[in-house]
Amino acid sequence: MRQISETDDKAIIELLFARSGKALDVLGAKYGKLARHIAANHLSDARDEEECVNDAMMAVWNSIPPNRPDSLMAYFCGIVRNLSIKKYHRAENGKTEYIASFEELCSLERETAPTAEETALKNADNKVISSYANEFLSKLSKENRVLFIRRFWYCDSYADIAKMTGLSEGTLRTRINRLKAQMKAFLAEKGVTGWNRE
Repeated sequence: MRQISETDDKAIIELLFARSGKALDVLGAKYGKLARHIAANHLSDARDEEECVNDAMMAVWNSIPPNRPDSLMAYFCGIVRNLSIKKYHRAENGKTEYIASFEELCSLERETAPTAEETALKNADNKVISSYANEFLSKLSKENRVLFIRRFWYCDSYADIAKMTGLSEGTLRTRINRLKAQMKAFLAEKGVTGWNRE
């Protein structure tokens, strides 16, 4: 087995394929802080956050092999995020950044209840809408894409994003609101209707 560097995800994946316990140590050392940050944005209890990170480590261990992700960071963080959201819904915690960012993004949705036909279409078109969202994000500048993803995927607070970027919270709110409006217009162009103005 070749020597592993801290930044070599392929080497970590090879350790996982070799079923080496060192793989989880290196994964935790490299991405543990980020994983705890994601869990903390979704949960309000430190024990729940740690449990989610540990469960995600085991999920990585159990799924690699056979999976060989292109991005180990995205793979691991996606598992942490999904486990955190599930745990949040089971625990019904108080308001967290997950709920704040979710409510903000959902403010795009129409306030009236959808018809049965609209619900069926929405369920059938989730994959299409997801591909449209990815297309929209791919057209953004790197900086705007990072802002959007940090707010709505990582569920970072405006204060945390401000510290990362050096932008003021007011500037961030304005830019992210503009990005939401652009996304709404982009989805409307693609025929995704039923969205309400904020």
